[in-house]
Amino acid sequence: MDFSSGYVVRALDQLPKQGKKSPWRLYQNYLLDRFNLTVGSVTDDYIRFR
Repeated sequence: MDFSSGYVVRALDQLPKQGKKSPWRLYQNYLLDRFNLTVGSVTDDYIRFR
């Protein structure tokens, strides 16, 4: 992030991070997101729905 505000800089270690692969990778692409949500699975080895 390109912010220099004190409250942002102090909270950088607490902000969510993006991963290198799905489901932690965000592409900000509507068509890809829609495809993945429509066809893709919501279950994996890391996320548990209870």
